[in-house]
Amino acid sequence: MPIGENIRQELIRLASSSRTRTSKFTREAPCDWRPQNVLDPSTGEPFTDVGAWHFIVDCLTHLTCEEIDMIVLDRPPGKSGYVLIRPGAHGRPSIYIKLDIISGAVRGRSFHDCAL
Repeated sequence: MPIGENIRQELIRLASSSRTRTSKFTREAPCDWRPQNVLDPSTGEPFTDVGAWHFIVDCLTHLTCEEIDMIVLDRPPGKSGYVLIRPGAHGRPSIYIKLDIISGAVRGRSFHDCAL
């Protein structure tokens, strides 16, 4: 299900600052955050953690709400997550990104290659 413009803007605002973004793993919110294993489509080089967040902000800024899906997470049960799937580097799989919003911050739950 697509998200509303207010959620898109909140994700952009939170992901833009190192103070309001995280990719920390918890038992309640497992993460598969591996930007160093993903090639940046614009450079062909592996992402850094900061580069992944810049990529996410750029994607959120240029995507429409219909291109960002809201999903219901299993962990924690019933919480909303936000999924973006972007083209990968030439000849590479797409990039799967999953985020959620927690206590005034955005958490990167997934950033890895995916096969569609």
